[in-house]
Order: sequence, then structure tokens, then C-alpha cells
Amino acid sequence: MSVLETVAPPRSASGSGQQPGAWWLSPIGGALLIGPVSLFGAWAISDARYRAEWRTPKALTDSFTVLMLLGLVALVVGASWWQLRPVRSRTGRWPVLTDDHRAVLQRAATWTFRATIFGYLALTALGLARGVSPVTLLTSLLTFSTNDGMKNSFAPVAGVSSFTQIGIVHVVIAGLLFRRRRDPRWNRHDRRARRRLGIVLGLALLRSFLLSERLAILELAVPLLAILALRWSVDPRGWVRRACRLAPVVLLPLLLAVFGLFEYTRSWKFYSAHGGTSFWDFAAVRFAGYYATAYNNAAIAQAHGGFPGRLPYSVFESFWTAPVLSQLGLYQRLSGGDAESSFHVALVHYGNPEFNNPGGLGAPFVDLGTLGGVLYLLLLGALCGWCWTNLRSGGMVGMLVYPVVLTGLYELPRYLYLSQGRVLPALVVLLLLGRRLERGVPAAVALRVRRRLPGVPVRRTVPA
Repeated sequence: MSVLETVAPPRSASGSGQQPGAWWLSPIGGALLIGPVSLFGAWAISDARYRAEWRTPKALTDSFTVLMLLGLVALVVGASWWQLRPVRSRTGRWPVLTDDHRAVLQRAATWTFRATIFGYLALTALGLARGVSPVTLLTSLLTFSTNDGMKNSFAPVAGVSSFTQIGIVHVVIAGLLFRRRRDPRWNRHDRRARRRLGIVLGLALLRSFLLSERLAILELAVPLLAILALRWSVDPRGWVRRACRLAPVVLLPLLLAVFGLFEYTRSWKFYSAHGGTSFWDFAAVRFAGYYATAYNNAAIAQAHGGFPGRLPYSVFESFWTAPVLSQLGLYQRLSGGDAESSFHVALVHYGNPEFNNPGGLGAPFVDLGTLGGVLYLLLLGALCGWCWTNLRSGGMVGMLVYPVVLTGLYELPRYLYLSQGRVLPALVVLLLLGRRLERGVPAAVALRVRRRLPGVPVRRTVPA
């Protein structure tokens, strides 16, 4: 054997090592945390309230509500099939990472950080080339205001500014590399990882504010919070584990507060000049509206968003919006129409384009029909359940991919996040990295990093 042999991953050991998890972190908990309550609320709200609060007639019927509830049940059933199976655990406290794993993840963190910075530089260059001046950006920051013109100026270009989405990968890797107890061998690497994580989060926060794109920070914050909560769920201190289980009691009001902060910069100035309500009443109604109108919009799309020859769009959006395919207009060529334009026209005539979330639970039924929608959500639940089971058993694929999957489960009432093109690059990179680590760490890569660590013996294999 040569020095380029593969360093094998640690073997699984049953019964030793505490399995991480809390009810709201699992696929079933993630689907049920927001889905049933928001769906019931959207159904219970009257047509007059829809018109008064969100300026849209109520299109959500009893039958379509039952259909989406059936889809939610299918999702839970699919996830349950994996969660009910016994889970093997690895020795050690989650996440179980060998020095070789950490070496490869540190190197991956470097490259994902560089790719993310390149994406933000490309996005900035696009905005400046389209006429946005540095003075305009500074004015928006100082006055806490933004507008649709700036958002349009920074509209992404497939394959270029999509590099910003590699920031999701970087945040997941950085979260796994965090250490509760400092190891002098890794101190320099850990400090660098924390600095880079702060930069990536700061850039995403600026993007969320300037471009009115809340998802840019949420898709980083949710995976990072999930990894931290998984660590706390196996903390030796009992009060930390109990606090982890009760975390949604604090996190949901915090989410409303963060939402209100973004709405203050987006819409509050206009509504405060035309209405007499308080800011927090406005923020609460606006927050509820994003969920209620998402279900309502799915019903509008089901009734009015179709056209002859329409092919499924939302469930395969990452394919249709991929670089080259989107420039060629492949969907329009094959389908004979534009699904996004058709949905927008339906909102103009039957809804309110200001609230344009398409509804994640309803989208599979719009695209695939009743049976196809149920099967799609059943399969989605099974995939989420597999990732969760793999994570709890110490698998690298689950540890890397599931934190992003959890974002999709929380956002399912509003849209199909996991099928969007913006998340595809991150999922592909995380999946490939996880599979490579599960097959074993390349010794050549591990040796390059381990040579720089004081006190770590470098094991070379003498050729046979």
C-alpha cells in the first residue's frame, strides 16, 4: 500500500454514544411545527378578513385544504418510515469527527469561503454595472430604506452570482467544526473559521436588507441553529438538554421580531402613513399574511394558473432554472408557456402580487395532480427521514445535508425551497463532500493539513 491510501472512517458502534435530536429538529417535528397551525388558520380566516388585511379574495376552498392536509400526512408518513427504524450510534459525542475528517472539512471551508466571496463580488459588480452607485448603497444603509429598483439592479445571473449560495455549505461546515473545548492543535484553524463565518453571515445580512431578501440570511441561520441545537441536545448538563427541547417557545417570538425588523425597512413607512395600527399589530398581521396568502395562492394557481401543455414547474424548478437551460428557455419551448408568468397573471387578476409566495404544500398538486402530489410529498418525507436517520447514526451525508433540509421543512407552507435552483449548488456540494468522507479521507489531503498541527503524529504507510 502507498501513502495515497484512503484513511477509513470510524466504525459504527451500537449502544455507545448519545444520539442527538429534539422533536422540532426531526422531519416530523419540522413538518408539524408550522404546517398544521398555519393551514388551519388560512382555512379559518374569512373572505372579508382576507380582503381587509391582505387585499385579496379568499380562493382557498375546503376541498383544496383537505388535499394539502393529505399531502402533509403523506410527508409525515414518509418520514416516519425511517424514524421508526432502530438507529445505530457511533462512539463519542456528536458530531463525531476524526482529525482526518476535520482536516478535510477545514480545507473545504477554505474553498467554500473563497467561492462565496467570489459570488458576492460578482453580485456587486452586476449591481454597479446596472447603475447602482456606492452613494446609493450607503444612503440605504444609513436611512434603513430600500426599494424594488435596487433589488432589480442586483437581480442574480444563473451560474455567476449563484456562487453566493455556497455560503450555505460554508456555514454548515463551520457549524460542525465548532469545538466546545479548545484543542491547542486546532486553535489557529478554529479562530480563522469563526472569522470567516462572521464575514459570510454579515454579507448575507446586508444582502437581506439591501435586496429585501430575507431568505438570504434565513437559509444560513437555520442550518447553523440546527447544528448548535443538535450539539446542545446531547450536552451533559440536563438543563441545557431541557432548554433545547423547549427552544421553539423562544425561537418563534424571536422569528416574529426579526420579521418585524425587516418589514420596518420594507413596508412600515408606507403603511404607517396610511393606517392607524401599531407597528407590532402590523408586523403580526403581515407575518400571518405570508402564510395565509401562500395557501391561498396555491389555490389560485390550481384554479387559474394553468395553460394547455403545462409541464410541472415548481417541483423541478432547479432543473428548469439551471444555467444554460434557463438561457435557452427550455421550459417555455417544451411547455408552450411560462409557468411563472402564468402564476403572476393569476395573482394580478385573482389575488395580490405583493404576497406572491406560491405555497409549498399546494405546489405538488398544482404540478402533478392529486395522486402525483401525494406521492411526491411521500417521497420527500422519506428522503428527509433518511437524512435524519443518517445524521443521528453519525453519517457524514446526514450531518452535512440535513441542516439544509430542515430549512426546506420549515419553509414548506410558503414554497418548495428544496426544489429551487438557489439551493441546488449547496446540496450537491454537501452531498458529494459527505459521500467522499463516508468512503474514507484521502490520506494525501489529510497529511497536508495534519503536518501543520503541533503534536499530531503523521502516519505514513510503508509501500508493500
